[in-house]
Amino acid sequence: MSDVVKDALCPFSGASHPQDTNPPPDFILRTSDGVDFHVHKQILAFVSSLFSDMFACSSSDDLQRDGKPVLQLTEPQIIIHRLLCLAYPGRSRQQYICSEADLDHIPALHEAAQKYQLVHVERLIVQMLMDDTLLAAHPHRLFVIAVLRGIPDLAEKAALRTLRHPVCPLDLAFPEMRLITADVLQNLYAFHRACCAKAEHTLRRAFDDYVDGVRDSEQRLGESESQNRTFTWWYHDASRHQSGCGPEHDQGRAAEWFYTHMEQLLPRLSAVPVGQTALEEIPRVSKCVSALLRTCSFCAPRAKDDLVDIAKQVARIIDKANGE
Repeated sequence: MSDVVKDALCPFSGASHPQDTNPPPDFILRTSDGVDFHVHKQILAFVSSLFSDMFACSSSDDLQRDGKPVLQLTEPQIIIHRLLCLAYPGRSRQQYICSEADLDHIPALHEAAQKYQLVHVERLIVQMLMDDTLLAAHPHRLFVIAVLRGIPDLAEKAALRTLRHPVCPLDLAFPEMRLITADVLQNLYAFHRACCAKAEHTLRRAFDDYVDGVRDSEQRLGESESQNRTFTWWYHDASRHQSGCGPEHDQGRAAEWFYTHMEQLLPRLSAVPVGQTALEEIPRVSKCVSALLRTCSFCAPRAKDDLVDIAKQVARIIDKANGE
């Protein structure tokens, strides 16, 4: 540590302001890189049982500066500044927002909060990391941070968000990667593969759910919920369908274009096995399927609405299976 000590920036500089009605700071936290944070014993004692006990046992022999006791810390100023901003009463929403740049310091910040028994700050950090925007942008990194810091709720939520990305990328590059063991990522890969299998099974249920006219009462993939009728591709009135379109009631088969469409969907849904994929991809038909649809005057005008309907049902089942 450098022998040169400097004061922290406001509001922990110790400088007094004429219009400031708050009592002056009466304690100093000195960081490992030689920065003094001027703080209030009363606030630290309120937010931390460790500081409360420490102040109860303080001694006149303690290191002092300008009449204030000084506590030497092992953390650098960047960690202590953020820690105190979270520990002190809030001045703005900005201090409770975690940016991408902040992630570099989050593990050390969370460790310091635990070390100094700042329970409320620990909770705030977890809440900040649970932000939907942050989870969407960095699910793998947040999963690793959660595992390293022992935050199970965050680990579960981040693991679910990784499903929105194709498998676990092999080129993950962030500082926390060097701190975890290979089995952590292997478990995440296994979770992703299991969810892929569930999604594929759910989509295949749409093929055979209405076999022989018997609707599955649990999955409800044979009927339109919004139209309260059998899905177009399962409607077994040959007189309404174009010749060659299907369906074939005796064999329990749907219209041929539907099988082609679902087979094209399987790789996409298996790669990103979440309900949102079903909502986006099932109503979107390829040029090949669109050409097949146009040959049947019964299917063509009804298929779009029915595909939107079954997409909602499939999405709901997948998200429920994934625990979302």
